[in-house]
Order: sequence, then C-alpha cells, then structure tokens
Amino acid sequence: MKKLLFFWSLLAIAIGFTACNNDDLKFEFDEEGTCFLPNVSPISHATFLKYAEGNGWKHVSTYEINEDGSVQNHDHYKDLIGGGPSSYYFEKDTYTSYYWLSAYPADAYSEVVYTYSENGNRIGHINRFNDNFFTKFQILSINENKLQMIEHIGIRSNRNIYALTTYKKMSKEELNDYRENFVNSEDLKHNASFAFNSLQEFTTEMFQDEIAGFGWQWNYTYEIDSDEQTYTEKSYYTNQDEATHYYFENDSLIRFFQTENGVFAHSKEPYTLLFDTPPYRLVNEATNDTIYLLSAYSMLDVREKLGIKDEKPVWGLSTYIKMSEDKLKQFMEKYATRITNP
Repeated sequence: MKKLLFFWSLLAIAIGFTACNNDDLKFEFDEEGTCFLPNVSPISHATFLKYAEGNGWKHVSTYEINEDGSVQNHDHYKDLIGGGPSSYYFEKDTYTSYYWLSAYPADAYSEVVYTYSENGNRIGHINRFNDNFFTKFQILSINENKLQMIEHIGIRSNRNIYALTTYKKMSKEELNDYRENFVNSEDLKHNASFAFNSLQEFTTEMFQDEIAGFGWQWNYTYEIDSDEQTYTEKSYYTNQDEATHYYFENDSLIRFFQTENGVFAHSKEPYTLLFDTPPYRLVNEATNDTIYLLSAYSMLDVREKLGIKDEKPVWGLSTYIKMSEDKLKQFMEKYATRITNP
C-alpha cells in the first residue's frame, strides 16, 4: 500500500503504524466476533461530523483482516468477481452507500440510519433480530482529506469478515456525479427481471463450503407479479412464523415451517444440484420443486415457489440470513415435529 491515511501522531505511536506496511497493525476480535483496534484514539461524534458531514468519501483500498488480527497485503476487491467496494456520503445521523448492484445491473445507492458510539468510535445500528448493536465501522482516523476505518464487508463460512479500508474525500464534482448517476435501490427493488438469472457462478464445492451445513433464517420475500417483471409492494410474509426457513445438506434440505393447524414442524427432502449451466438450481426430482440460487455473498438470495394461486404457481424472491449455531439449535427445538409429506 503506497499511501494510507495521515494518522494522528498519537494513533501512529499507539499502533506503530508505518505508511506503507500493514504488518505492524494488529487487530482483535471480541467474543461476538466483532473486529476492533484496541486503544484506538478517541474521536468524538462532533469531531467525526466536522470532517465527515456533508462530504462524499471515495474508496481507495480494502485489506481484509485475518482471524489472527493480521492484515492481508492483497487488496480484497482487486480480482473479485461478482462484488465491489462501496463509497459513502455522511450526514448527521444517516449515511449513503454507493455501490455496483450486479443484480440488475446498475449503479445504486442506499441510505442507512446510523448511531455513532464514542465508545470505540463505532458506527452501526441495532440488529432487528437480537436488539444488539451491530458495528458497521470503527473509525480509526479522519481529517480534511482521508478516512480510515475497520469495515464489516460480509460473511464467509458463518464468520463476519472485516477489513482495513481507506477513503479519500470526493470533490464537489465527484459527489455530484455520484448523485446524478446512481439510482435509488428502493426504485430498483420492484424490478424482478433479474430473478431468472444467477448473479454469480455456483460450483458444488462453493455450495458445500458456503451453504450446506448451515441454517438459513428468512429475512424477506417479495412476490413476483404475474407479468414477471415487478415485485409486490410489501413482503409476502409478515413475520418469521409465517415464513419457511432452511437447513441445507449436500443432497437434501430441511424446511422449517408452520402447518395449517399451527404446528411448528420440519420436513426433509432430497434434491439434486444442477450446476452445469446457469440458472443454478436445486431440484426435487420427485416433485419437480425447484429453488433457483441467485447469489450467496453475506446473505442467500433465491427464487422459489411460494404456493399455488388460480391453478398457477406463485413465485417469489427471498433473502435468507445465515444462522448462528445457537439460532439453529433454537429452530430445531421449536420445529421439532417432523412431517413426512408436507
């Protein structure tokens, strides 16, 4: 790395930082798996806003942090297929993320409401599933020109992935260009035309490493309208109990669901992986039920049949979140009743 942030001298002393070497940086992980830099120099909310508020920050570099706290020397996004970095714009209590949305494809942006914690210079939000504070960023340094932070960039093999990221302040012209040429993701999400194509390449090895052996908790589902070009305006299910959840094995899947009689149950079904050519899919050869795999980065996106209406199948786009071991155990206990032919 040729040029990193101009660290405040106090921070440089504390971590032994050098301008061209990440080897001296040593990060730690707390018991929940959140990465942080111990003894980071405090940055008040007011100081952060002094430099960040009203400014755009363009991506410069991303170096993944290993499980032992060391930093990789290869830029995370240099040769990555199917994903890319974000750039940001900060306001007092929201930030806008600008990114390439390969699903459509389109340059898109999303606005996120955040909380700034002066306990460790953390930016995040409350996790709606467990009410815990989820840390998206830990600010390491910021000045008139550059921003450096620890950033949560995804999930791999049920582990949160963090990186040391550097951004430079955008010029007014660059920020205007982002605002004029990036599309609000909310305006795109009802466009279902991408739902019939896999958004990344799936292999048997990738499926076994990243999907099989894990539970997947429903997050949201949008029904695809009959014209097969748009989403419905609201989620197909209103709560977790109405939805189906999954556990995948190498040649079968377990569905967690609620029966018409209100019983929380599960069923086990065989399937075949059809990964020779896209769209990549799982097929139950006995019933011909098919789950189309769209993407599996930090979440699992699929196209799946939701039911039958007017003697025609109802299809939806669903997103699932990988369960922790404790969460999977809770599901196994809650959905203990086994149904042979659901």
